Amino acid sequence: MTEWRRWPELGTAPDLPELADPTGADVLGIGTDGHPRRIPASALAGGGTPGPEGPEGPEGPEGPPGDPGAAGADGTVPWIGAPVTGRHYPITGLPLALAPAVLAGASGRGDLSPWLCTRTITPAALGLQVTTGVASAEVRILVYASDASGWPAARLWDSGALNAATSSTYRESTVGVPTFTKGVLYWLGVLSSSTAAVRCVALGAAVQIGGIGATATTATYGSVVRRTGLTFAAPPDPWGFAASQITNGITPPQILARAA
Repeated sequence: MTEWRRWPELGTAPDLPELADPTGADVLGIGTDGHPRRIPASALAGGGTPGPEGPEGPEGPEGPPGDPGAAGADGTVPWIGAPVTGRHYPITGLPLALAPAVLAGASGRGDLSPWLCTRTITPAALGLQVTTGVASAEVRILVYASDASGWPAARLWDSGALNAATSSTYRESTVGVPTFTKGVLYWLGVLSSSTAAVRCVALGAAVQIGGIGATATTATYGSVVRRTGLTFAAPPDPWGFAASQITNGITPPQILARAA
C-alpha cells in the first residue's frame, strides 16, 4: 500500500509541470517510494478528527545573568570626595548636626565610639583638640577593630601619650597611623591620665549604640563604650568588651584625621 505525504505547494509543481493541477483542486505529494504522485482532492476530504496535542517540549536553558543592581548606600559619610591634603576631617559622630561639646577626662578611663569608614584612607595623622588643659595631663587616641558582633576587640593603634596640659591646643600623632578600609567598622576614642577636657561630638550628633532605658530620649541611648580603672601607659589589647560598658549620656571624643 502506498503511503502519501502532503506536497508543500498547493495546485502547482514548477519542477514537475506535467503533474501540476491547473485547477488547484488536487494536491501533489510524494509516496514513500520517493516518486511524485497526484493526490485527488477527494482523498483529502476525509473529515477525520485531529490527533491529540503533542507533549510539551523540554524547558529551555537558563538565561544569562541580569544587569548588576544599583549600589547600596554607604553609612554615615565623614566627607564627600577625596580628602584634601592638609585638611582635618572629623571621623566620629555627625559633627555638623550640632555644635561641639566637651568631655572632662578621668584617670584611667577610656571612652570609645563607633565609626563606619566609607572611604579607604591612610591619614597623615590622627589628633584631637584639648579644650581645657590640666598640669601634667596626657591623653591617648586609641583605635580598635571590631569583633564578629561589631564590638571593640583588638587594638589597632595607640597614639602614645599626647600632652594635654595646655588649653585650646591641637594634639596629634603621625607615627604608624593605620589605613582605614571602606566598609569596615572601627572604634575610636581617648584614654585619659587626668581630668583634662577634650572636644567632643554633641550628644545629639553621636551614633547610638543601643538603648539603656525604655524612654526614647537621647539621654537613654548608649553613646560610648566606657572602661574605667585602666593603666594609662598600657591600653588594653584586646579591649575586653562587656555589655555593661555601654554608657548613655556621654559625648564621644571627636577624633580628627589629617589628610595625607
